[in-house]
Amino acid sequence: MQRLRCRPHPAAILAQDPTMIRADDPFDTYLLRVLCILIAEQSVSRTAIRLNQSQPAISSALKRLRAIFNDPLLTREKNVMVPTERALQLARNAQAALSALDNLLVSDDRFDPATTEQSFTVAMPDYLAPPFFAHVVREFRRARRMRGWRRCR
Repeated sequence: MQRLRCRPHPAAILAQDPTMIRADDPFDTYLLRVLCILIAEQSVSRTAIRLNQSQPAISSALKRLRAIFNDPLLTREKNVMVPTERALQLARNAQAALSALDNLLVSDDRFDPATTEQSFTVAMPDYLAPPFFAHVVREFRRARRMRGWRRCR
């Protein structure tokens, strides 16, 4: 009997690379986003509102960030939270890192409904189908008139 050898998946190869794995890696994008917004807002409460999180959750994240960077990041001065110089530098670097990560998720391909060959499935309860499809048909007819499309036969 002959054994087949399969090549490992590229992600499995990366996972075996010790430079790609850090068990003590303290970062995640959530903490970086919290850092950027905390520095911009200079308020735990406003940061919590912007991130749709609780104030204790943001306070906990700030505590973790302070431990990671060994810096107070924000200090209270006369009822105002003021970022440290290190916090301002970290926020600039974090924003650049987040932008780079966000760019990984952006596709260069733009969706063009006129040329797409994708098929779509629309599922809905029976009582919604007539008004929905009446609207869709009206929009197709309007688009056809605007673009000079001809009817297929």
